[in-house]
Amino acid sequence: TRIEAAEGEIENIDLIPNDPTVVTMTHMGSIKRTATAEYRVQGRGGKGLKGMETRESQGEDEATDFVEHLFSAHLHDFLLFFTNTGRMYVERVYQIPQATRTGKGRSIKNVLNLRNEEKIASVLILKAQGAEDDAMWAADRYVLFATKDGTVKKTSLDAFKNYRKAGMNAINIEEGNDLVDVVLTDGKSEICFATRDGMCLRCEETDIRAMGRGAAGVRGI
Repeated sequence: TRIEAAEGEIENIDLIPNDPTVVTMTHMGSIKRTATAEYRVQGRGGKGLKGMETRESQGEDEATDFVEHLFSAHLHDFLLFFTNTGRMYVERVYQIPQATRTGKGRSIKNVLNLRNEEKIASVLILKAQGAEDDAMWAADRYVLFATKDGTVKKTSLDAFKNYRKAGMNAINIEEGNDLVDVVLTDGKSEICFATRDGMCLRCEETDIRAMGRGAAGVRGI
C-alpha cells in the first residue's frame, strides 16, 4: 500500500480556526496575541483588567517598557510591520506567539528577521480574503508613509504583494531620518499632518501622487 498526497492537499492555515484575537506590542519590542475571550466588557466605573506584563526599569539608565501598539485581528489576517528604517515585514496573525492576558510575550526579533538598528514604527492589518489572498493587495488602495522630517509618500498597496521573509524596502529613508507612521488609505481620503509642536495641516490625498517602493517621497509639511 502506498500513501500519496491527494489533490487539494490541506495546508496549515486550513487547520487553524479564524478566531478573533488581540495583538499587543511594547515599545521595547515584546509581542503577543491573546484570545479575546480573556477580556470582558465592564460597565461605567470599572477598574479594568491588566492586559500585559511589561518590563520594569532595572536602573537609572534603563527606561520602563510600555504598550505601544494594541489592536484586534483574526488569526488568518496579515500583519504588515514597517520599521523606522523604511523596511517592511509580513507575518500572519496566527504566527505571533500566544500568551495569557498578563503574559509578557516574546521579542519581536524571534518573529521577524529584524536588523540590529531596526525598530517597529507602525503596523497595518490586511484582512484575509479566504483562498483569494491576491484580492487583499488591491491596486486602488494605498499605503501612506510619514517620516520624522515631514516627508510623505503614497504607494499603491499591490507594490508590496511580492514580499519576502527577510523583509523588503518600502520607502527610501535618508540617514538621520526615521519613519514615524504608516496608514492604509482608499486614495480619496483627507490627510492631516500633526507636528510635535502642535501644528496641523489638512490636505486632499489626491494632492500626493503615487510613487514606487524605492522613492523617498515629497515634502508633506
